[in-house]
Amino acid sequence: MGVWCWLPVMLNAQHGQLTQLLRGVHGSMEPFVEQEDSLKNSTLGNKQNGISHAAPNHASWHYKLNYQQVDGAVPAIDVELSISLKAKHKSAAVMGLNFNFSDWSKNNYVLVPAAVYNGNRFKTVNMRWPTVVQAPDRYHDISPIIPDYLPHLSLNEAASNLKLKLNDASCPAIAFFSPTLKRSFLLLIKPTQNFELAINESANATKASLSVYSVQKGNLPVNDSNFSFKIAFRIYAFRSEYPIDLLYTFFKLRKKITGPNTYVNTIPFRKVFELEETLHNTERWNDSMKYYRQGGNHELKQCYSGIQLGWIGGMIEELPLMIAGNAMSKARSMQNIETIMREMQDESGLMYGVFKDGVLYSDDFRNNAKKPLLGMARRNGDALYYLLQNLIVLKNAEKEHDFVQKIEPKALKLANVLVNIWKNYKQFGQLFDVKTGQMVVYGSTSGASVVAGLALASQYFKNIDYLKIAEAAAELYYNRDLKNGYTTGGPGEAIQCPDSESAFALVEGLVALYEITKEKKYLTMATDAVAYFSTWVTSYDYTFPPQSALGLRNVKATGSVWANIQNQHAAPAICNYSGEALLKLYRFTNNTIYLELLKDIVHNSVQYVSTAEQMLSLNMLPGYVCERVNISNWEGERNIGGNLFGSCPWVEVALLQSTAQIPSIYIDIHNGKLTVFDHIDASILRISANEILIRLKNPTIYSTTYSVCLDADKHQPIGWNNDACFQKITLKANEEKTIVLKK
Repeated sequence: MGVWCWLPVMLNAQHGQLTQLLRGVHGSMEPFVEQEDSLKNSTLGNKQNGISHAAPNHASWHYKLNYQQVDGAVPAIDVELSISLKAKHKSAAVMGLNFNFSDWSKNNYVLVPAAVYNGNRFKTVNMRWPTVVQAPDRYHDISPIIPDYLPHLSLNEAASNLKLKLNDASCPAIAFFSPTLKRSFLLLIKPTQNFELAINESANATKASLSVYSVQKGNLPVNDSNFSFKIAFRIYAFRSEYPIDLLYTFFKLRKKITGPNTYVNTIPFRKVFELEETLHNTERWNDSMKYYRQGGNHELKQCYSGIQLGWIGGMIEELPLMIAGNAMSKARSMQNIETIMREMQDESGLMYGVFKDGVLYSDDFRNNAKKPLLGMARRNGDALYYLLQNLIVLKNAEKEHDFVQKIEPKALKLANVLVNIWKNYKQFGQLFDVKTGQMVVYGSTSGASVVAGLALASQYFKNIDYLKIAEAAAELYYNRDLKNGYTTGGPGEAIQCPDSESAFALVEGLVALYEITKEKKYLTMATDAVAYFSTWVTSYDYTFPPQSALGLRNVKATGSVWANIQNQHAAPAICNYSGEALLKLYRFTNNTIYLELLKDIVHNSVQYVSTAEQMLSLNMLPGYVCERVNISNWEGERNIGGNLFGSCPWVEVALLQSTAQIPSIYIDIHNGKLTVFDHIDASILRISANEILIRLKNPTIYSTTYSVCLDADKHQPIGWNNDACFQKITLKANEEKTIVLKK
């Protein structure tokens, strides 16, 4: 930005551009000083050339504004604002700015990334974690339901408001889409402090204000040296037809105010895989029951510390272990699959969600022993999708023919019963009676994982009916949910809150449909799904408190993924996908934004792994990784960057997935582009007709093996699980090599 500019002509010209930008969404902007933290009666002065004088409680204040137009495809203005008091003053509690909008409507879609979707205008219930759909809302179709303590705007015409903090968001932003005006407003904020955010709607819902402000702590004398307000932000306003248009534009712009993030090389993928593999073959393996458990040591007494199907790992962790694991891991993975299919599949073909020490449990988290035992649509979709991938790995290796022949009929039975549920209900719902297939909890996007499962089943079993059902389900989830700016119901204990897990499940399914059918509409739908998913991914390098666990390790928060609006924290990885679908989207589109998003997630995810050389805390042993990436203060100020209570097996599984399925280095031969995902320095030195010369350096303290994906033909689908096709290169700690790769 430029320097402060007080020449009236220049100020008025820039102010005119800002006014014109806001006029398109019927808005205006005004700084304010208030005596109380109510945001209802702002004390505003008369503004003259950027200077304002007012006297709340016999005090005066002034503000300064600097404007700068931003060139680009989407019109934007950068603004800097500072407010300070001119006299001692005991009761000025709040300083900030309001964006006031007329022609407002309850139909406006309001967004705060990872915190507020569609203004969180959903039915609310009075419930604390774990939250589930209760009896009155079962056995009939429903719209999404969220707990009432979350910030939300009203569904009815009454006045309403919500408040939250800037650090409750994955990206420092607030936005809305107006279906009446067919325009969107996006405010990106430079995160210099944890500003307060508020949205207030008038009683008749025709006016609203979006506020960004700071609150004075304590009742101390205030003057221009010890209480002032400074903020820098960027304003966009642009044409949109649907909420998804706002989200797609947000995806492209979300880093514009914070700038590029920094990648720090610490632990190679292969070292992380080895740590997690060792952990799973020691602490996580139950030899008497022949299964990998999905419970951390802090929850061994809980029923869900046995096998949890699909979300959060059962039938999923076997895949990376069979792709890249040692002989023990591969043998145990087959044992684990056999245990799951023997103990957890009902005669109906559907799967139970939880199994521990010979006992089955319900996916109703508040009534896990109550009959009928319920199963999640999400878990059953996960089970089908990953079971088939495991069978593909074995068939491609031409091994374990008898095992494959034994398991295939069980997979077929699961696919058929999911088809029958769709035919009976025209949706997969969220929870069903495992014995009968009767739908108990309708609605949500929980069954998005079934889209990928049935799409893959259509290829595996050569059954076009599976593909037709997968396509019909994808259309439902896209038009009913995603197009309106949210997906819901992925996590089993977060009722029907908007979430990232159902979002990426939908990405995976839509990418599979495009790869199989080559129909362009699925590519468009998939890119829209990623745009929505991007709102759940931390977009900037948040500065953790220096003495916190993550601060001491200089962790870069960019790429951490928030689960849902109920769990107000990020986590190290995608639950439970490697992210390979993003690499496929790059291959389909040539748009590097997908490579960048994938790198943010997978490169930075390994920062959270505790190692012998650098333990994150005393209770975090080598291989342990906690789901907490606390940017917000939802667990208290002391737990920002901390509360690493122990290892979370679902994150361990996610790291097994990404470190086995995402190559260390991806080279697009056609474009001559090299992308590094792993912790390695790499560059192309020369490309000739038959070979590529690259320079590699291992900047870490570990000797390791890196994988290279040499992509010669992006028109050829890469399918599933291609680690065997990656070229492997071994480097000692700090070793540098020049390597010739044959095309």
